[in-house]
Amino acid sequence: MNSSPRIYLPILCLVLLPFIAHLPDLLGLLIEDPAYRTAGPGVRGISWLLFGTPGWVDPNAGATTEALGHEAALQWLSGHIPWWNTYTGLGMPLAAEMQNSALFLPFILLLALPHGVILIKAALQVLTGLCAFGLGKSMKLSLPACIFMGILCEFSGTFAWFGHGPIMPLPFLPLLVWGGFNVANAVENKKRGGWLLVTLAIAGSILAGFPETAYMNGLLALAIITWRVFQSPRFYRKAIIFRIFYAGILGLCLSAPAWLSFALSLPVSLVGMNADFGNAHFLSGSTALHFFPYLFGPPLFGAEQGSMDLVELWWHTGGYIDLGLLTLAALAFTIPSTSYSSLRYLLGAWLVFTAMKAEGVHLVSKIIDLIPLIRQTMFFVYASPGWWFALTLLAAITIDSYSHMKTSKKSSIFLMGGIIFSAALLSSLRKACTDAATTSSPCQFIELCFYFMGIFYYIFNYFCSYQHKKERCFSFVYRHNKCCSVILCTHAVWIT
Repeated sequence: MNSSPRIYLPILCLVLLPFIAHLPDLLGLLIEDPAYRTAGPGVRGISWLLFGTPGWVDPNAGATTEALGHEAALQWLSGHIPWWNTYTGLGMPLAAEMQNSALFLPFILLLALPHGVILIKAALQVLTGLCAFGLGKSMKLSLPACIFMGILCEFSGTFAWFGHGPIMPLPFLPLLVWGGFNVANAVENKKRGGWLLVTLAIAGSILAGFPETAYMNGLLALAIITWRVFQSPRFYRKAIIFRIFYAGILGLCLSAPAWLSFALSLPVSLVGMNADFGNAHFLSGSTALHFFPYLFGPPLFGAEQGSMDLVELWWHTGGYIDLGLLTLAALAFTIPSTSYSSLRYLLGAWLVFTAMKAEGVHLVSKIIDLIPLIRQTMFFVYASPGWWFALTLLAAITIDSYSHMKTSKKSSIFLMGGIIFSAALLSSLRKACTDAATTSSPCQFIELCFYFMGIFYYIFNYFCSYQHKKERCFSFVYRHNKCCSVILCTHAVWIT
């Protein structure tokens, strides 16, 4: 039987899903355009379905990405490189400012079109999903695990809540890791090449125009690629490192217009508080917001309620971590030894120590601050994309391993998942409800109901598998277990 449709159909779904999710905006049924918020008194006659801001929590989505990005796109289309912004005072650097992604071809050209902010986000989501899918195939994960990984990376918490600079480098985290795996596979199979994806990932991360996200993602990718290098036989390692190194150098050369202009502008620029973020950490309520995405209402809901504390909370978040995703990721550590056993512990250590840094644990913060440029990065905000990617990778390993297990082990591990899920929920609930007491949004009730329904779902499925030992009942429960992945993906799309 030809297996090509099995590959092409998931790829088609990954391409279409982001555009389907944004279809109401593209058809004009809903308005996600940040100009209607950032243009001030010039916009009238707009009625709001919900309070807050749709699809972005930072006004830079309109003031920087939409306005300056649109100007950069028009300059490209007129045959000029967008070095200069003539509309601010006597003039300001445009490409050197970086956050507007002026040199991020071809994506920046989408901002010249109507609904440009939505189109560029959807295009980046598609690229992220395809790169994650390719990474899964390179890791030889099962097709369901690859599809799951692609969809979850497309609809990450950062994509759901951001519409400006921080989302631009997101596709290049899975692409860079995929490139590292490709290089290792090529060397081990005594083939040439494999390095092109590394070059494209390095260049794309820098040209995307948001160094903080690119740097944080690069550190995680470096850790995973280092693990992959040491998984190879000793006599292959030098060749792998050499190929990755020269691929990275080539990527830096291709992106030189972006980082060189940025570096030349820094000495004459005001960096403000960006000079030192060493002691910055989560605000009160940030942890609850990460686990219960709409506990405080829609994004920037506090602006309409007159609560500046809630506005500050939204402005200092980089995304959310779905409890369902956290559960599947935690299950990876309950699975018997696999070829990715040591990778699980590497990702687990990354999650634990970076979370401690974000929470402000003093000793851990001081140690991580020794890494160059970390003190100049708002770590607790821009670590979120890496958390989502690490959890998604762990969850994909869980799904891949689970599909090869015997039914008796599936049932016990599924119960373990219910226990982990319930413990995570209950440990977060007290703090979440306390912080939510300052708001009055129906989204709180919806979010809490969703997670409690998850607990009952686990209990019901385990009860069925325990009471009925027949193989057909196990098959029934296994199909429902796979539905957990579908439900999690659907929840991510709904939040976006």
